Amino acid sequence: MDLKKYFLISILCLNLTGCLEPPQDVLKIGSNLWIGYEPLYLARNLGYLSPKKVRIVDYQSTTESMLAFRNNLIDGLMISLNEAITLLPFIPDLRAILILDVSDGGDALITQSHITELNQLKGKTIGGENTILSQFLLQKILNKAGLSLHDVKFISLTWDKHETAFLSKQVDGIISADPILSYLVEKGGINLFNSRHISEQILDILVVREDILQNRKVDWKMVAEAWFKGLNFLEKQQPEMALKYIAERKNTTPELILNMIKGVRFPNLDQNYYFLGGGLPILQQRTEAMADWMAYYGYVPQQIPNNSISSLASIDALSELIP
Repeated sequence: MDLKKYFLISILCLNLTGCLEPPQDVLKIGSNLWIGYEPLYLARNLGYLSPKKVRIVDYQSTTESMLAFRNNLIDGLMISLNEAITLLPFIPDLRAILILDVSDGGDALITQSHITELNQLKGKTIGGENTILSQFLLQKILNKAGLSLHDVKFISLTWDKHETAFLSKQVDGIISADPILSYLVEKGGINLFNSRHISEQILDILVVREDILQNRKVDWKMVAEAWFKGLNFLEKQQPEMALKYIAERKNTTPELILNMIKGVRFPNLDQNYYFLGGGLPILQQRTEAMADWMAYYGYVPQQIPNNSISSLASIDALSELIP
């Protein structure tokens, strides 16, 4: 083939949709140790997520996963609502694809065995991850006890330090979540206050930037559908097998996993539409209330614009993927 013909064919190929387009990178979704994210791992193990299309990236803490998301190292993030709100000043086009879970006892203050009443917390040392979620739960605990932040000493501990700090009695109590809290209760800790006392105020969502959602809609559709398939396997199809899979992944027992699962409520597809739909979606109401609280205590630099909140909590993203 002479050079002129090669050049003309190359130009023609460039004008054909997808002719020379490079394959898209694997979609990366950030995760951490929280038990509420397990249906997506189940979906992966059951073959509902193509490894050529989607990869779950594990992080040891929420802080690490949020930093990776802000730096565009991952494409989506499984995260608590209050942590998602802290991303809005930097990522105003953040979208919630799914309501993953509602904490129903899975986040808690575990205290040493001699502390059995909230008013005994005065003067005590409480540890926890330095996140909005931990601070939110701490505020609720202190309000219930009639105490203030000045009445306790809070020390910041990353998730991987919780077990050691508690068992060595470096702290009198630890604000943590499963799988750690169930283990600490097994070791004699007291579940003194948990998310069951503040119904539907702590929940987790899957978030993504608008442009990545639109550019990879087929892949995100697969993720959303896979999530509900994994959830169905856990709750209806083969719960015992699901518990076994999760226990093997977390190197623990199915009995302990079952105890962890009891602290989480997983909204199904209809319930997702319930949270995200309507004239004033429930998720939007929760987000506005949480954002106001965070602004009041200075956890966000300014009041979050209403349009960012309404976009985050809109049903649009889910309805585009699973009508």
